[in-house]
Amino acid sequence: MTHTFTTADIGCYFDSARGIYIGEGIQEVAASLYGWNPDGGTIPCDHEDCKQPHEEIDHGTHYHEATNEAEDHLNGLTSDDVSFGSTESGDWGLWPLEEGTE
Repeated sequence: MTHTFTTADIGCYFDSARGIYIGEGIQEVAASLYGWNPDGGTIPCDHEDCKQPHEEIDHGTHYHEATNEAEDHLNGLTSDDVSFGSTESGDWGLWPLEEGTE
């Protein structure tokens, strides 16, 4: 059974205090709880902890892309009136869509 996120699930899932490590949380939740299966696994924030074969200079790009893919996967599990994303303050969670936006 696939989970669908609705307005009942709205809220902050990772607050801005996590900083750049929010992406790890997003990837982990998507992979471990909601069926996201990235090629080669999740990408940690720190290159030293990464099992993916790439140059250190490219690590940030890979981390950002993996985080976006995980968020996109989670957004594929939402009703039409909510969306996962970041706020201006840097918190990440499920938020209501404003009228007239998609």
